[in-house]
Amino acid sequence: ATQVADVNRLKRELLESHVAQEVNSQVQRAAFDRNKWWVIAVYVVCVVFLLMILIVGQGTNIVTIGLVSVVVLTMVYQGYQQFRMEPPLLYGPHECPRCHKIVYRRPCPYCESGE
Repeated sequence: ATQVADVNRLKRELLESHVAQEVNSQVQRAAFDRNKWWVIAVYVVCVVFLLMILIVGQGTNIVTIGLVSVVVLTMVYQGYQQFRMEPPLLYGPHECPRCHKIVYRRPCPYCESGE
């Protein structure tokens, strides 16, 4: 009964740490998704401009058609890869909730090794 205050304090700290980590994770994921759509939009605009150059401009030369086709296909592939990209698993250094050391990846290497 004398340790109830300590247990409640530890429980509150653990809950605050967990909620802070979840909020940080959601904020980082939203920023990643927002940036991903900007990159895809830039790729789409570039592809549209290249196709306009090919259609409207001097597109009669076979070399020009070949080069623009390769660039357009490459940009479409890069946009597709950007669309499929998952957010990184690690958003930066954080404190391990068990050993309270600063770690740079999700599983703590200190807790895994048994220290």
